[in-house]
Amino acid sequence: MTIPSGRIVWIEEITQQPRLYKDTSVRITGFLTTVDIANNTAELTMNDCSIKIQVHQLSTFHYPVDSLLQCIGEVEYDETTHSACVHVRVVREFDAMDLTLYQQAVQQRRDYEQWMKSSVE
Repeated sequence: MTIPSGRIVWIEEITQQPRLYKDTSVRITGFLTTVDIANNTAELTMNDCSIKIQVHQLSTFHYPVDSLLQCIGEVEYDETTHSACVHVRVVREFDAMDLTLYQQAVQQRRDYEQWMKSSVE
């Protein structure tokens, strides 16, 4: 069984259209705002958008609040609340990352992928 690498998406994209990302493997980046170890949950925030993450698949989750994290996991869509949650399988600290440069690089990659897709059609 092959595990997908995780498509780079912004938290805002998932929260605006959570159903679109149902059962999708994603890579998200955000600041850790809350942690609930008893329930294996936490919350990441980026640009005034927040998403709940489930960390039960990780052996440990010891990151300080306000840390910048990048997580890879699968999106679960809740039909009753129309919201999404990411079941994280990989997490790393991202504090040293230049966020502006990272966002520009992601946009360049998306533009290139779109250009490649349109040139094939």
